[in-house]
Amino acid sequence: MDNYYDEISEGYEELHRDEQLKKLSFIKHKLEEYDLLFTPEDSLLDVGCGSGLTTRFWEFIGCKRTGLDPARKLLEKARSKDLGSHYDLAAAENIPFPNSSFDVVISVTAIQNFHDVEKGLLEMKRVARDFLILTFLKRAENRKVIANLIKKHFRILNCFEEDKDYILFCRP
Repeated sequence: MDNYYDEISEGYEELHRDEQLKKLSFIKHKLEEYDLLFTPEDSLLDVGCGSGLTTRFWEFIGCKRTGLDPARKLLEKARSKDLGSHYDLAAAENIPFPNSSFDVVISVTAIQNFHDVEKGLLEMKRVARDFLILTFLKRAENRKVIANLIKKHFRILNCFEEDKDYILFCRP
């Protein structure tokens, strides 16, 4: 799967920009509605950040942003477009940060692509201090497994169904 994303890196944002921005706007609205919007003092980890679109989205807050992705070429794109964030090459199953390193951990439409979904979710939980925003495709073959693992390992604050994704706001 990692090579696939390197292969489509040139057109990745053209393919997914509008859909991802719509999803991120929905998330932002819900965060404001529930008074969960983070602050400039907070740190955010974006797991499966791809070209950085989902990381850059939060620059209006001014928080410290870190993106993580296993696709080298997508990270090159992210770094070239976003000098205000830090980007690391790593898989969700092996996040290279200490426990409770980030106030907020997000993963937008990436979980269904993890090699080991449970290990990736547990790693995100391990590095999250305050809350997580997790989304995955409604049409993903492993959607029931993902939903059950999230229920098992997280305290779900709210769950929403968007056009193509399930969006969950969770506590570690």
